[in-house]
Amino acid sequence: HQYYVTFPPVIFNTIMQNFSSNTAVLGKILDPLILPTNPMYSVGGLVMSQGFLHIFFRSEQGTGVQASVHVEAPMGFSFSPNPCQVVDLEDSYYATPGQMGSATRRLPGLVSCEHRMYPYNHAAIKLTGAILSNSFYAFGLWVSNAEVYESSQRTAWRIFTVDMNDYRVDGTAMPIPMAAHTARNLPMSVDSTQLSFGLYRAQLNTPTTLNVQVSLMNAMPYSMSMQRTTVTILPLRVVEEISSTLRVISPFGYDWDFEDSEFRHLALFPNATQSLVLLGTNANLPGGYPLRQGNVLLWNQESVYLPNETYGFQTFVRVPDRGPTSSPNAFIFEFGHEGTSLATRHAA
Repeated sequence: HQYYVTFPPVIFNTIMQNFSSNTAVLGKILDPLILPTNPMYSVGGLVMSQGFLHIFFRSEQGTGVQASVHVEAPMGFSFSPNPCQVVDLEDSYYATPGQMGSATRRLPGLVSCEHRMYPYNHAAIKLTGAILSNSFYAFGLWVSNAEVYESSQRTAWRIFTVDMNDYRVDGTAMPIPMAAHTARNLPMSVDSTQLSFGLYRAQLNTPTTLNVQVSLMNAMPYSMSMQRTTVTILPLRVVEEISSTLRVISPFGYDWDFEDSEFRHLALFPNATQSLVLLGTNANLPGGYPLRQGNVLLWNQESVYLPNETYGFQTFVRVPDRGPTSSPNAFIFEFGHEGTSLATRHAA
């Protein structure tokens, strides 16, 4: 005979301070994003590509005080030298409630950051305070990039919140994208929209070289002025001759809004259409007019870009009521976002 017995939920009773009795469940970190400030691979030896990761997430459950945040990285990435370096992002991320209606918080009271290789490659960030439930957080974490690009790297980043006893509280269940976007119908692969960032062969902007610059005419929200804002990308240069696609992602909420006739991208040549000329360029933008939806511009056909040319474009964008605080407040440029190796992942 078979007898079925219904058991009540098992409640784990705590005997420690700062915690309450609860059912043991690993919560789900929501809205995670990781954007590298330097996406270039490390050449190797003493030539390492380094920079901060801008990390965003929303907790589901609270941790209690003396919490930790663990950031797991693919093999080849390093958070050394120890102690690893954790910083707040710009004050604007924490100053006001963001687009989601809730303020983004700093990590509460940094104690230490340790790069650990066991049992997995991760940075263990120890805090004095608690990660609160259903709250947005943002911080920067210094990283040395891997010496190779591998597709497996794009599913290996993880974020966990941890309690004072080193038990995980929340964690990421899916790969962590690098940017928030609203382009659902553009011809972009799942790999380039839902997986984590991938390394590139070159970095467009460095501490000594400016190959891309973005200027907004004003920051007046569209809902107040009912006017679009002019955005100018000048210069736009590449570091070597490439045949490539191009993708530009504006900050979340900054939606592109223009007709082809409002897209200036031509150099001042004798037969150029004057309304499409952008002064300061010396070559036409190779890809011509982009596909666009939401905060994404896409040139999905490969075009040849030359290193001695200055490209650029000027058009219109709608400024949101509030700038993004739970996602990167940055314009992202990628030459070769669909590339599967460093040979075709040119620069970002």
